[in-house]
Amino acid sequence: MTEHLNLSGVSHGYGDRQLLDGIGLVITAGEHVAIVGENGAGKSTLLRILAGLEAPDEGTAVSHGRVGYLAQTHGLPESFTVGAAVDASLASLRGLEAELDRLEAGLADAEDDDLETYGRLQTEYQLREGYAAESRVEAALDRLGLGGLDRKRTLGSLSGGEQERVALACVLADPADILLLDEPTNHLDARGTAWLEDRLAAHRGTVVVVSHDRVLLRKVASTVIEVDAERRAVTRYGNGYDGYLREKAAERQRWVQQYHEWIDAMDAEQRQADTVAGKMGYARQRDNDKVGFDFKAGTWQKAASSKVRNAQERLRRLEASP
Repeated sequence: MTEHLNLSGVSHGYGDRQLLDGIGLVITAGEHVAIVGENGAGKSTLLRILAGLEAPDEGTAVSHGRVGYLAQTHGLPESFTVGAAVDASLASLRGLEAELDRLEAGLADAEDDDLETYGRLQTEYQLREGYAAESRVEAALDRLGLGGLDRKRTLGSLSGGEQERVALACVLADPADILLLDEPTNHLDARGTAWLEDRLAAHRGTVVVVSHDRVLLRKVASTVIEVDAERRAVTRYGNGYDGYLREKAAERQRWVQQYHEWIDAMDAEQRQADTVAGKMGYARQRDNDKVGFDFKAGTWQKAASSKVRNAQERLRRLEASP
């Protein structure tokens, strides 16, 4: 399959806090991915790197296709009107429309190159469903609880939640090849969340979403990528969010089994160390044959001391690597 996103040898952090350490990641065209992990593990940072908004300290990040990105907090000026925010999100489509209009005006006398360009742009416009852009915006605003919102209102006149819903509607207005969404359900009610689940599940392009909403993740994600804060690495899991939960449960069961085996081995090594040390002490107390004892005890003591050291070393290794 064609790759849409590729990270190679990516390391990144802030100050002395390292979040990602030499990670590699490929997300293919049409793949629907959930990014999960502990708070502060670097999920949002990873999403910004994938979006090309933040350059990694080391390594490369490459994307193929148009990217639509939603941050947890939108970055639009509060002086923007709702209409200006919508227009900004549709700027690429507006530019495509203007170029098509220009070419259409000269079709009667067009050269072959112009006709070829017009056909290519017309195909792109149709694939992006440019004719339905305005109706998509209205539908998105309505489903997100903002139906009938006056486009002349400034973002600053809206509540924080309303602003974030406008930002989400704008990202979804022009269906990008790659959607990167950071906690998109934070300000949605049940109706809006259900609509977004259906919208993302039906998206033909690539979807990468950071979310704690398990219902959304179950419905949307075919792949789960976990960001591990301790290892500063990522792990890929297939078979959707439920497959991820099953694999994590199996991993924990394996860890519990290994831990119990380690405890048993540690106890056995401790008993062996205690037993050998006890025998050595008993041998030192025997005094029936002074010369024979010294010879036998000296030889045995060396062997016993070696066993004690070996047992203690094995115990030390077990304690160091639980």
